Amino acid sequence: MRRPLKGRWSTERRLAAALALLRGVGGGNDLSRGRRAELLAQLASELESRDPWTHGHSRRVAHHAVLIAARMGLPDRQVRLVRAAAELHDVGKINTPRAVLHKPGELTGIELELIELHPVDGAEIVSTLGDPDLTAMVRHHHERLDGSGYPDRLTASEIPLGARIIAVADTFDAITSTRPYRPARSDEQALQILDEEAGVRLDPLGVSAFQACYEERRLRPLWNAHRKVVAQFEAKLAIGPR
Repeated sequence: MRRPLKGRWSTERRLAAALALLRGVGGGNDLSRGRRAELLAQLASELESRDPWTHGHSRRVAHHAVLIAARMGLPDRQVRLVRAAAELHDVGKINTPRAVLHKPGELTGIELELIELHPVDGAEIVSTLGDPDLTAMVRHHHERLDGSGYPDRLTASEIPLGARIIAVADTFDAITSTRPYRPARSDEQALQILDEEAGVRLDPLGVSAFQACYEERRLRPLWNAHRKVVAQFEAKLAIGPR
């Protein structure tokens, strides 16, 4: 169902107001870091709420990224930074024409260039928080190990670890989500693609960590069901757990 025009205009006004403050218009330079963080969160939330194709995407990417970072043994502060960057990684799309974002067919060269600007725009917006590591993760989440990514064509260890982690999480969610130009694929297909890209375009340790977390989550219901059956069987025999 399409959002009513009044609702869409209201969302656009809120987005414009938050962005103006973050960019130093209307007293934005006097905003505290906490207020800027609130505006950024609002910006990311409003941006996705207006787009039925990506609604919830950043939240899911942040969830996956935290699992990966924790599995890789990153310090708590780094995990929190990865989560924040993942939640904000697409905020630069506020500057991308909606006609391009929602186009059902193949993008033209110019349209691809517009899409590839969103990490740069996002990094500029996020930089208002004054954390270079956070800004770098947002800027480089579309870089790839082989240098085929954007915006700076970084390779391997040139790419911040947090950005490499977000790339794995972002790729999985993008593949398993419906887009205007293609239907969603299954988790199994997405995992196969991650496996093929590991060490080539995506960080192999990040992929392995995600696969381990996914398998653990998949097996947990089976394990819990198994424990329940065993407990019931033991209770029936009145021998109790050992």
